[in-house]
Amino acid sequence: MKSNVYLIKSSKNESEALFESINRIPFFWFALMNTRVIRKLGEEVLRLFRRSKTKILSNSSTNIKITKVFFLKNARERIVFFKNFFPRYLNLYKDFVSYLDAVFGEGDVLELNIIEITSFSETVESIGRIRDVVRSLQLGEEPGRYHSVFGAGGDAFSLAGYDNFYRNEFRNFSAEYGLACEKAGEDPRERGQPARKGEMTDKLKSIFRACSHLSLDT
Repeated sequence: MKSNVYLIKSSKNESEALFESINRIPFFWFALMNTRVIRKLGEEVLRLFRRSKTKILSNSSTNIKITKVFFLKNARERIVFFKNFFPRYLNLYKDFVSYLDAVFGEGDVLELNIIEITSFSETVESIGRIRDVVRSLQLGEEPGRYHSVFGAGGDAFSLAGYDNFYRNEFRNFSAEYGLACEKAGEDPRERGQPARKGEMTDKLKSIFRACSHLSLDT
C-alpha cells in the first residue's frame, strides 16, 4: 500500500503542496525540523491515541507546522552537517533551502504531512526513528541508520521529494534537480502509472478543511 507524504506551503487564504514523496520521508525534510518539533508531534499522537486510535493517521493536527523563520534557521544550521558527511548532496541541498526561502512569504507556514507514512501499529516507533535522524542532524552526527530505515538512495527524489504535484518550479530553479528529472523521463513518481491528481487534491482539501492547532515554532 502506497502512502504519500507532502511538504506544504500554507498561507492565510490557501495551502499548496510543493513536494511529495511515496513511502519515505525525503532526507532534506529532516533538516527543516528539530527535536522539539518531533517531541510535540509525539505528544499530539498520544493525545489522539487516548481519544481514538483509528483517527491518529488521518487527523490534520499531526501535520508538523513550522514558521518560515524557524525552518530556515534549522535548514541553514544543517549546512555544516552536509559539508561534513554528505558533500555530494550539498549543492542540491543549498538549492532546496534557497527555493523554499524564495517561495515562502514571511507569513507562510511550512507543513509536513509525514505521519501517514506509518501504519497505526508502527506510529510510535516511527516517530522515534524520525527523532533519531533529526537529532543526528541537529547535533552534527552522521545518521548511520537513515539509509536503511527510510530508504534514501541518494538520488534527487529521495533527497528533496517530487516537485510535480501542483507545480514543477524546483526543476527550473535547480539545475541539478532539473537534470535528474530529465534523466528520469516522464513522471518519476510512478514509472508509467501517473498519479491521479484529482484524488490527491481531494485528499489535501480534506486536510486543509480541518482545523489544525499544532503550531510548532522552534
